[in-house]
Amino acid sequence: MRAWRQTRTKIGFTLVFVLVAIALIGPYFAPHSPSDFAGAPYSPSSGVFGTDNLGRDVLSRFLWGGRS
Repeated sequence: MRAWRQTRTKIGFTLVFVLVAIALIGPYFAPHSPSDFAGAPYSPSSGVFGTDNLGRDVLSRFLWGGRS
């Protein structure tokens, strides 16, 4: 376990843990379905990241995208 003493190992493990956690629990916190229309296209007022070119919520699509 010499590798665990290095800072870069701890940082890498933390990043992987955060990504896996978002993929596993992200869909439960998504405000919309990834295919639902949440507002006007490119609207900044719909959630944290706004909407895409079709009006779908980008945060929801990001949180659901980890499952694939």
